[in-house]
Parts: sequence; C-alpha cells; structure tokens
Amino acid sequence: MLTGPYALLIKIGGALAIVGALITAVLLWGNSRENDGVEKTDRKWEEAGELLEKQAAESAKKADDESAERVAEHQDKLKKEKELLDEADRDGSSPFDVIFGN
Repeated sequence: MLTGPYALLIKIGGALAIVGALITAVLLWGNSRENDGVEKTDRKWEEAGELLEKQAAESAKKADDESAERVAEHQDKLKKEKELLDEADRDGSSPFDVIFGN
C-alpha cells in the first residue's frame, strides 16, 4: 500500500477520473438529446414548408380560375355594350344614352 504524497495524488486522480467520466457521460447524453430535438424541429419545419407550398399552389390556382372568370365576364359585358352601341348607331340615337342608360 502506498503512503505519503503519492497515495494522495492517486486518490485525487481517481476521483477526478470518475468526475470527468460522469461529466463526459452527461454532456454526451445531453448532446444526443439536443440533436434529436433539432432533427424533430427540422422535420416539423420541412413538413410545414411542404404544406405551405401546397396551400400556396392551391390558392394560386383558385386565384387564376377566379381571374379567368372575371375576365370572361368583363369581355361579355364589353361585347353586350358594343352591341348596344352598334344598335344605337344604326338607329341614329346617341351612344351616351346607351352608356349612361337614358
């Protein structure tokens, strides 16, 4: 059995090795937990991004369809107005009466 200053150094060294091993184990465990959390968060963000892209595409299609309907309605309105103006021209009445409804 060792006695003297070397025995004390061996005891301190052994205790430091145990403490170091515990600290390393806790840090590695915490790091693995953090990495799992980061991966889960990344997956959630990617899923949310995919959902957002899908919703944006659906919204854009709906907007395009509605815009096409508005354009068609406007063209029909212009066509009817042109027909009324042509009829007014043939009858010799004022085009302003057709436009302003007099």
